[in-house]
Amino acid sequence: MISSFFILPIAHCPLPIAYCLLPIALFYRMPRLHLVGHSGMSPKGPILGSGGLRGVHLSPTMCGIGLGDQRDPSGRTQTGPRNDRYLLGRHAGVLKRKSGHIQHIGQPCQREVDQIMSKRMTPASTASKAEATMTNSANEITTEMKLQWLRQMQLIREFENRTMQAYQQAKIGGFCHIYSGQEACCVGTIAAINQDDPIVTAYRDHGHALARGMTPEACMAEMFGRVHGCAKGKGGSMHMFDKPNWMFGGHGIVSAQTPLGAGFAFAEKYKYEVMGEGEKKVSLAYLGDGAIDQGAFHEVLNYSSVHDIPVIFIIENNGYSMGTAIHRHTANAENLISRGQSYGINSIQIDGLDICHLYNEFKPFADQCRENSRPGFVDLKTYRYQGHSMSDPQKYRTKDEVDAFKDKDSIAKLLSDLLAGGHITEDAWKDMQSEIKEQVMASMKFAEESPVPDASELYTDVYANPEKNLSPTATYTHGTKNPLM
Repeated sequence: MISSFFILPIAHCPLPIAYCLLPIALFYRMPRLHLVGHSGMSPKGPILGSGGLRGVHLSPTMCGIGLGDQRDPSGRTQTGPRNDRYLLGRHAGVLKRKSGHIQHIGQPCQREVDQIMSKRMTPASTASKAEATMTNSANEITTEMKLQWLRQMQLIREFENRTMQAYQQAKIGGFCHIYSGQEACCVGTIAAINQDDPIVTAYRDHGHALARGMTPEACMAEMFGRVHGCAKGKGGSMHMFDKPNWMFGGHGIVSAQTPLGAGFAFAEKYKYEVMGEGEKKVSLAYLGDGAIDQGAFHEVLNYSSVHDIPVIFIIENNGYSMGTAIHRHTANAENLISRGQSYGINSIQIDGLDICHLYNEFKPFADQCRENSRPGFVDLKTYRYQGHSMSDPQKYRTKDEVDAFKDKDSIAKLLSDLLAGGHITEDAWKDMQSEIKEQVMASMKFAEESPVPDASELYTDVYANPEKNLSPTATYTHGTKNPLM
């Protein structure tokens, strides 16, 4: 019977999104769900509601909700166990867990157009009335935070420099995408969320991994294809993964990570609102400007808005999709936030080359998405100094253009501000650079000395539930855990 399976509200969900959300839901071991049709009526009982989790049919006993006074939508109070199951629908009201009881607390608020952040054509323009009512986070930026950001960004820059060197020496194989120039994007946005908020990104992922807390050793060993890498050498440059730090990839298929980002946010929302576990969270799904025209991205924008999923889609807009300038492949390229606004999603544009400005803009935006359990859309203006990948001849742009952006370098600007304020000296900066160089060189030495995976690793970590006869040549099994992870 269909009730015996864990099923998301597929009747309301495009198939590609459903396929992405379902494994994440299973990963979090959600209670038994039932498929509900478009009519919105439950075959077992009345329709109730809980935020944006529409179409989910839930057994109260599985969520620890089974006894006590309970109110149905008509206002009647019933005492004792309830054997029927509840359908959580967006338009019928809100269920709130309290002391093991269910409370019906009325209709959810209607989100009208005036709640959407006002359109921002330039980074310096006014954000929205919602942001204006929040405390200015500029007062929260301390000198210690700036120094930490400086170290993190310089670590990423030095790490990428050594990565290019190792790639040219054929120590790193496959595709390799360098993050130099975009450091403020990952460091600033990750600093604005909690450590246990899930993040997912595309294949230019070294910077995000380091900013999230992965050690340079685990990151470099992965690119070298060694067993002490974050994915035991099986992922390589494009597939950094760090579950303890809530980073779930590194993904090579363009825009495929965006439905996953929504899935992680949905799972955390479900745990908090339905199962009464954990706290409010927000997930970050990073993508490049070349991914914004993919169908999966538009499907997940629609799905996230309809179901109130607290995921923020961050477009790291460096102006080029591989070797194609954005205005040559994307309509209305100067106003990308209209994409999010068209789905009723709060959308802003931010200068991604100034980390302090970025943090001040993004922090209240992320806090709002978390508190209201709503998605967000960010057009983060940035620039990459290197080619799309290590094999890119870069014939589509001039050296003068690259140099013009290097004059706006995010690391140089932050350093200049710290020097001007007397918060760091030239000697201290030189010492920091030396320490970081030694750290990265040590990671390269560690990676070279790490063993190459045994051939038997080809048959491990492939299936979550390995079964017999999946291959005519070997048996799939669970692999050993990476000690660094």
